[in-house]
Amino acid sequence: MDTILELVRRRFGAGAPPGLQPTDVEREPTEVEDRNTDIVGGNDRLSLPDAPQVVLKSARAPEARVALAREVEVALRVAHPALRRVRASVAGASEDVAVLERVEGTALDAHLARRPGDAERVTRALLGVLRALHEAGLAHGDLKPEHVLVEAGGRVRLIDLGLATPLGATVIGGTHGFLAPELLEGAAVSVASDLFALGKTLVAAAGASAAAWPPRLAALIDAACEAEPRRRPASAGSALAALGVAAGTAGGRFGFDAHAHAACGQLGAGALVCVEGASGSGRSALARGLVEERLSRGLTTLDLCASVGFDPLLALADLLEVPACDEPTQRVSLAVARVAALGVPLVLDDADALDEDGRASLEAAARTIHAAGSGALVTLGADAGAFHGLPHALVALRPLDAEATRRLLDDAGARSDPATVRALLDATHGRAGDLARVASTLASAPELSAADALDALPTRDALPRAAPENSLDEASRALARGAPRRAAAMLRALPPTLDAQLLLARAEAAAGNLDAACALFAQHAEHAPLDVRLEHARLLERLGRHAEARDGALAMLRLRDASSTDAPPTPEQAAQAASIAAASLLALGEPHLADEVARTAAALPCEARLRARLAALRSDAALRRNEPRAALDRAAEAEAAARESGEDASLAHALA
Repeated sequence: MDTILELVRRRFGAGAPPGLQPTDVEREPTEVEDRNTDIVGGNDRLSLPDAPQVVLKSARAPEARVALAREVEVALRVAHPALRRVRASVAGASEDVAVLERVEGTALDAHLARRPGDAERVTRALLGVLRALHEAGLAHGDLKPEHVLVEAGGRVRLIDLGLATPLGATVIGGTHGFLAPELLEGAAVSVASDLFALGKTLVAAAGASAAAWPPRLAALIDAACEAEPRRRPASAGSALAALGVAAGTAGGRFGFDAHAHAACGQLGAGALVCVEGASGSGRSALARGLVEERLSRGLTTLDLCASVGFDPLLALADLLEVPACDEPTQRVSLAVARVAALGVPLVLDDADALDEDGRASLEAAARTIHAAGSGALVTLGADAGAFHGLPHALVALRPLDAEATRRLLDDAGARSDPATVRALLDATHGRAGDLARVASTLASAPELSAADALDALPTRDALPRAAPENSLDEASRALARGAPRRAAAMLRALPPTLDAQLLLARAEAAAGNLDAACALFAQHAEHAPLDVRLEHARLLERLGRHAEARDGALAMLRLRDASSTDAPPTPEQAAQAASIAAASLLALGEPHLADEVARTAAALPCEARLRARLAALRSDAALRRNEPRAALDRAAEAEAAARESGEDASLAHALA
């Protein structure tokens, strides 16, 4: 992975969950995109399987690249819940790629056929997003029933901003039947032309059910469909007022932009930033704001989200295909170093959900970025202790007071009387994220009471911790997933059977507790299989206990003698034992014996990576015997075997 474009494609463009076909997206390509834009479904491979899915668009032709850039620009410029998020956007030399939130829902006409009484609520929602676009100086430009979806939970979404146009500009496209008459005569795009498209969209989608609309909705839509622009509503805000919705500024991220800009200002090369705030305080909105603020400047950010039992940093190592290491944190460090080398910051949300293994990954990531002096790391939810004394910046999300809450409600277009403000503050304790959700609910459904709007909020208890199932199988699965500390905790609670103790030794080794692992292996080495004895010898070598590692490895090699009554090691096991013995002999100053052991094992049929290791050890032994020609010959053998193995680690060792 050498480029940001490759990183984005690897994260979002593959590994779609079962049931999602590559072309199964919410719409067909528009006329502007035509065949010049590829649209495929995907999912975020750095999130849990049930995380929101995405749509990856790539454009190559000039007109398609312009349309895609326009869609991304508008989505970043106008923050509104009806518009889909931009997850990533990269401009390459020959193609542009954008990753957008995947919107799934029922088409507007089908929704109104099933629920004709929902027409007024849908109209309010569409007017709200049009108001946000108009206040940003933009018109949607192609509003029609196909571009309006209603999600299962009722949220109205407006998609396809490829024809969004600055107010006052010349129209660049659209759909006949929804284009205002004045646009066909050469007039500039206006608020009135968007409202005409809205009226025609509602009429077309509702069909015969429009006859049963409430009088105020029918009057509004009739006015929006007037042929003369001056007879249409003056603005989306005035149209909302006609439906009983309070005036507002169309909101956005409700004040989180200032925090996002403050955090972005701290993102120098190698920077560490800790954002403190409880769940519901608006930290996820801050993370989105930070990512989108950087996207608006053409900069990429790798946003991650932790959850109970899920370590996104270890998932990053899997995504980048980092080879296996002795400890999971080493894989995390290698993965983070590769991202940092591209200058891409990491933003980790819900870091307080990380367990002990996840926190170890976070600490490794922080150390790597600080040492590299490139990239950056922002954590949301974790305390600053995760940085272990490394220099870092702190951004605190404080509760909102009554005045800030009133402004937030006003911005959302919700009622902001003192009783409502007081009720919301009492229930949310001023958590900005929760207040923003309630404000959005009250704006879209003004008939609700504050208590009803608050009922939709999640309970803000402490994050749940999954109770470990203390079984050998569950511990084994935890260890395989890269959670050795969780596995060790489970195993310590089990009866000390041989299998449980050996698995505990492996978990302790993977967690970096090498002395504890060695002690456990030593207790059971006499009755353990050869693979376990190999692990023990390898640990002894890592700890610098070379005499013990040599003796254990040579003892396994002696089992190949015809006089031995025990089962002999396989050629692969013998080659591993020989590499441990040779390395220990070199450390003990015995290069001649080290070369003899490695030379004998090199004739065995074993994997290329082991042949590379043995040849490299023989090269080292030749150097110590002052035989440079032999050292060069063995080094060439090591490089050839390492290239055959295809493993970066083997090649690096051979070249060294």
